[in-house]
Formats: sequence, structure tokens, C-alpha cells
Amino acid sequence: MQKRSRKRARLMFAYIGIFSIFFASLFLLFKASPTCSDGKRNQGEVEVDCGGPCKPCTEKIVLEPIEISDYEWVYSFEDKYDFVASLKNPNNKYGASKFKYRVVIQTQEGEEPILTKWVSSFALPGERKILLLQGIELENPPTSIKMELDTKEVEWEKYTDFEGPDFIINEKHYQELGGGDTNFSRAWGTVINRGSVDFEEVFVKVFLRDSDGKLLATNSDLLGGFRAGARRDFNMLFPARFEGEVDSSDIDIEIETNPFNDENLSKVYGKDDEWDTVR
Repeated sequence: MQKRSRKRARLMFAYIGIFSIFFASLFLLFKASPTCSDGKRNQGEVEVDCGGPCKPCTEKIVLEPIEISDYEWVYSFEDKYDFVASLKNPNNKYGASKFKYRVVIQTQEGEEPILTKWVSSFALPGERKILLLQGIELENPPTSIKMELDTKEVEWEKYTDFEGPDFIINEKHYQELGGGDTNFSRAWGTVINRGSVDFEEVFVKVFLRDSDGKLLATNSDLLGGFRAGARRDFNMLFPARFEGEVDSSDIDIEIETNPFNDENLSKVYGKDDEWDTVR
């Protein structure tokens, strides 16, 4: 009797083994192969259904905000003031193709601050530059200012092989003209476009300071149609007399042009049929 029971047990285990092998084979035969849309992280994927043999995963973008600091202002003429601030874009791969800012002006204690209109600008990847807003008319002189950035309206663009504008100032000079209160002085110099792109609009900004770094006057001018490899002269008059003595050995001149604006970009130098989007 015990012998017969042992035999039955052996047969039962044998049948169980056979059926297990059979059903395992069926499972492996009909099991769906891993795909890039199965909702699982498999087949060497970096994240679920992306990376590895699948499409690249979406880059997680973490951007640092644009920084604006070092606010300054200076009287221009006829109750108008110019406002200056330093801008820094800490993102080396991303530029802001468009952002808006305005100046918040406090003129007298206890009064509501004066807000200028929003002004559009841009920032290249990793760029440091000077923001200049000119000719704001005020009844009373400012006591303090700050520039306010509209953080909801910043448009970021990634640059992989970024070739930024490449301008240098070959010469810069400053001279008082001795003309009394009209055409008080002038600043002039030569700008060279060392890059490979022609630009339709290039702005020159001049900041005059004394030997202590105090801002005395500002001015700006537009140089249109600036071809690659070209040299352009500029000559800016400061019609109104201002207080202070300019440190002519350290004139601050900044060149600005917008490569995000396709209408500002001309063809790549030497390639008449191509347009350089610099992107």
C-alpha cells in the first residue's frame, strides 16, 4: 500500500513538472516583447519608455533667473533722466530671446513710485551687459530706483553651437568741444565686426564716468547694415553740459545687437544663398 502511494506521488509530481514546463513555454512564447510604449522601464531605458533604444528623454530644464543689479541714474536735459543697470544671464546654454523690464522710480518719500512702460530686451547665453533706458521725464529728481523684470514673459531658447556677435572697439576717444552749453562734448571711435554674420541693426552705448566710477552721462546710436569684417565709425555728441570731469582713459562703450531676431540677421559671410539663424 505504501509502495503504491509513493508511486502515485511520483506520477503526480511528474505531471506537475510537465504541466509547469508546458505552461511556462506558452507564457514565454506569447509574452509581449518590451517596447518603447509599454509603460515600463526595461530594455536598458534611462526612464520609462525613453533613453537607451528608445527616443531620447526630454531634458529637464533648470534655469537660473536673470539678475539685474547696480542701479544708477543721471540727469540728461530738460527734466529728463537716463537709467542704467547691470544685467547677468547665469545660464550658459540658454539665452532669453525676449524679456520685459521697467524702472520703478522713487522721487519723494511717502509718494507712490513712478513706473515706466515695459521695455523689451534680450540676453545671450552667459551674457553680462548694461541696460540703458534714456529720456524719462520727471518733475522731481529720483531718490532711488530699481529695475523690475516681468518673470512671466521671459522666452528662453537653447543654443547648442552658439556663435555670438563678435564686435570690438578699435579706438575710443572723448573730447570737450568748448562750445559752451551746446554741443558740450563728444565721444567717437571705430567698431569692428569680427564675426561671420551680417547684422541689420547694431547699437553703440556710451557711458561716461569720472575717476571714481560715478556715472556722468550716457548716449547711444544705431549703426545700420553692419557686414561681417567691416569697420564702422561712430560719433556721439553730448549737447548739454554736465557736472564732473570725465575719465577719458576709461570710457565704457558697449555694442549690442540681437541675434534672436531673424530680421536682424543677414547671410553668413561669403555664402550668398544661406541664412545664419545662429541656432
